[in-house]
Amino acid sequence: MKKSLKFVPVLLSLFFLTSNFCDAQKNKKSEFKLTKYNKSTENYQDKGITSVTHEKYVRKLVFSSVPFENGVENESEFKNKFTPGDNIYIRAYMPHSVMNHPVFAYQKGGESPKKNIYGEYYYKVTINGVPLFHDKYEFGDDQVSSEQEALTVLSGAFIPDASSNVERDKYLLDALNNLDPGDHVIKLEMHTSSGGYDSREPLCKGEFIYKKTGNEELSIGKTWSDFSAGMQDQKLEAHMLELMKKFSVREGWNAEIGGVKIVDNIWNIERNEITGIILNRWVAATVYIKYNNGVCQVRRFIFEQSHDGSGFSNYLSHNAGGRFEEVDCD
Repeated sequence: MKKSLKFVPVLLSLFFLTSNFCDAQKNKKSEFKLTKYNKSTENYQDKGITSVTHEKYVRKLVFSSVPFENGVENESEFKNKFTPGDNIYIRAYMPHSVMNHPVFAYQKGGESPKKNIYGEYYYKVTINGVPLFHDKYEFGDDQVSSEQEALTVLSGAFIPDASSNVERDKYLLDALNNLDPGDHVIKLEMHTSSGGYDSREPLCKGEFIYKKTGNEELSIGKTWSDFSAGMQDQKLEAHMLELMKKFSVREGWNAEIGGVKIVDNIWNIERNEITGIILNRWVAATVYIKYNNGVCQVRRFIFEQSHDGSGFSNYLSHNAGGRFEEVDCD
């Protein structure tokens, strides 16, 4: 399961550098310059190398146990060794922006580089040389915002503070919790992608040592009790709970439905845009799901009652579920 790392812009001085893609391959002195992917397509303008620290660590990922601040570069906070009690934050010192890193077709023969028009990126993570999750090689896939398109320095979180608004990745935590005591090498490569295209060379890469001394356990830091309820209607919630139990069986979830909380304070009324006639009413609710494999989720559902012209139906329908969030099991 992929999770998105939320990157924040690092506002540094504007410095434009350009060069031809082919020349950059022949001349290593050009590695810090922007690339052109072909003669007919110009590169995007970006901020280039923004500082002495940027040039020193260009093409590298650096790590810290405290969040990186916008416009602040403090090398004394860079770390390459962490323990389970540490938060881990990332800063990418890129030679050019995410938008300017070439991508190639997945299939063989896709030799011509293309522009990363969607500004997508992700990480390849290995722990002691083994790809994270064994069956998944991508982590933290995200997309730069319009404000980030020209940036050549991005900061984010690998293991954020549990009390922050940034979610911890449950599968990453499980992988770290399953490690034996000792030193473990964790390597990250930052790659770009765009539709059916992917970068061949990493935009940045870095590594650190993760040291376990015992059976320390990392947690997500959020449980079902942290989710608040709006409308108080025990009868309605009980009805929703029964519907979710039946839905879980039909979908083959192999899970226990642990609870339902109505999110909205009142019913939302939907009317015909022209006549104003009431069509239905609906509320959002969160559902606590405890899977048999030890994973716990809170998923959002919409519950709806139709209107027949004189009143609302007793029949309650629901959608297939929307956004979900992993939580610590209680």
